[in-house]
Amino acid sequence: MKFAIIKERKSPPDRRVVFSPEKLADAKAQFPDAEFIVESSALRIFPDEAYAKLGFTVTDDVSDADVMIGVKEVPIDHLIPNKKYFYFSHTIKKQPYNCKLLQAMLAKNIEMYDHETIVRKNNSRLIGFGRYAGMVGAYNGFRALGMRDNLFALPKVETLADLDAVKAELDKITIPNIKILLSGTGKVAYGAKEILDHMGIKKITMSEHKVNLSWKNESEDFSYKKYDRTHSWKFEGGTVVKASAAPEYLGKKEFVNPEEAFTASLASCHMLTFLALASMKKYTIEIYEDNAVAILGKNEKSRMAVTKLYLNPKITFKGDNIPDKTIINELHHRAHIECFIANSVLTEIIIEPVF
Repeated sequence: MKFAIIKERKSPPDRRVVFSPEKLADAKAQFPDAEFIVESSALRIFPDEAYAKLGFTVTDDVSDADVMIGVKEVPIDHLIPNKKYFYFSHTIKKQPYNCKLLQAMLAKNIEMYDHETIVRKNNSRLIGFGRYAGMVGAYNGFRALGMRDNLFALPKVETLADLDAVKAELDKITIPNIKILLSGTGKVAYGAKEILDHMGIKKITMSEHKVNLSWKNESEDFSYKKYDRTHSWKFEGGTVVKASAAPEYLGKKEFVNPEEAFTASLASCHMLTFLALASMKKYTIEIYEDNAVAILGKNEKSRMAVTKLYLNPKITFKGDNIPDKTIINELHHRAHIECFIANSVLTEIIIEPVF
């Protein structure tokens, strides 16, 4: 049986290959009755000469091979009828964008062996992303951050010679004060963690925020209209805040009520996120003020809720780099998307900057 290492033709181009020259030589030694040929490629990470040096035929025509081995999807017009193919077809999850590819393989009587479906006896995938995928993913994440926020310029990873070169480039940059969420326990996750560890990024647990609430009945009359709503909030830093119900609900006006605290929390979170984004964009803010307003009403389930909250930030910038209204609105939009508190509530948040 003749096996062909085929040229990658998907756009954008992929330089990867299933077998390096050395591993293909190992396969030939293990299966001496099998014949292996290599389709010529100027893009492949290993040059044609490396395969030829180990005795493999490198040719532009592999149509006489029985089995075609590639990495990514083969363009429909390059599929050879009545062959066996190994590659990631991206059809196993019924991806609609590759429906025509699947139909073409059926029409051309192609026997498809998708890398994604090849499993061990315990049903775990034999072929999948590994350590280096995690490393590259982490590197590209930092590269994208630098490009998006104009912080630094990392070269494309494929232009770097090896892992040492990748780490050397990362050593040149300074990461802003951001939080990075890394999930998973597989090879990819550990590859990404290796990059984060190299950069000295501190590992922390998911943050917890604790408040001690205390209320004590100071009256023997515990009827609805008589008991005192005053209580205290004690924060981990030691600050104690007196709180009560809103006056409409028999609370004391001089103390903070939950609706006001909710409003302040959202406005504060939005402001802090905005300040961080502006700082990364090299804008300098002198004053940030917001007269936020929360609207209490009935939600779609006819239950009382803060249904709307209006943020009315007024910002004073200083220096030579002053953003225009369009950029300010874009920063507010991003601040809203990235605000932890806004992402935690169902309230409709309306941002109306004051210029």
